Amino acid sequence: MKLLLWDGTGLVLVAKRLEKSSFRWPTISDGVMRLTSAQLSALLEGLDW
Repeated sequence: MKLLLWDGTGLVLVAKRLEKSSFRWPTISDGVMRLTSAQLSALLEGLDW
């Protein structure tokens, strides 16, 4: 997974790869995946939904 973030002074590229499993993405409705900050944190931690 790659994230592109603006930190106020420039863009930051963050990359995350899980060694033993895969990311579990939330469902997509209307062609859009919406995440709360808590869901994004859980996704980056590799937690199940």
